[in-house]
Amino acid sequence: MAPFFAMAPTNPNLADFYVKLMLGTAQGTAKTVCEANGIPLVPSRGSELRMIPVYEDGFSKTLLSLANDRAETTLTWPTTQANYLQAYWKRYRKADKRVKQDLVVIASNYCWARFYAAKELMHCFVEEDNYPASNTIELVKDLLEDLAAGGVTFHDECSPQTMLDEVAWLGALHYLIPQDWLPTLNQLHADITKAFPNADAYLHIAQILRVPVLALRTRMRAANRVKTG
Repeated sequence: MAPFFAMAPTNPNLADFYVKLMLGTAQGTAKTVCEANGIPLVPSRGSELRMIPVYEDGFSKTLLSLANDRAETTLTWPTTQANYLQAYWKRYRKADKRVKQDLVVIASNYCWARFYAAKELMHCFVEEDNYPASNTIELVKDLLEDLAAGGVTFHDECSPQTMLDEVAWLGALHYLIPQDWLPTLNQLHADITKAFPNADAYLHIAQILRVPVLALRTRMRAANRVKTG
């Protein structure tokens, strides 16, 4: 396989290229995992909604197993928790020249751990350079709010690695909450809100999908803003 950055066009639309590549990767991997596990690709009612597996045992395929199909990929959970780093990923070559990928997830909250793991695993499918990808708690809310406000924006001096690391957030959102699920999610949100006006409908749906409430709210509001804008 050619190095990823050799595949990228050298033009002002580099960021757009990365966004489209990441969204296509998220869509393709989600479709493969859902089909392998009997998860509806286009759920028509709330009862059909399922958690899309990232690394969990007991599934025919997960995002982690797809990464392993490409190169040996390990997921570890450090016993020491950090209050600034939630996950990171790196790729390197072993002594026998084979590619090895290490994913470390430090987040203790299950929904956030799944989100961070999905975000870092996106690099396993679209990145070939030997850079570590990382994120900090301080960046999470700002990045998600930027996405909700209309997408990822980059400064002129941003490196391709920085661009790709930020659009990986989009990949995680679209993998865990596929585009074709949004009509059913919107209907379920409306039904819950109508039946239980004081309930947090986003929280209820997030618990079904096992995703962070902030990520779900961002995904649904951003999609609805595009649809009505």
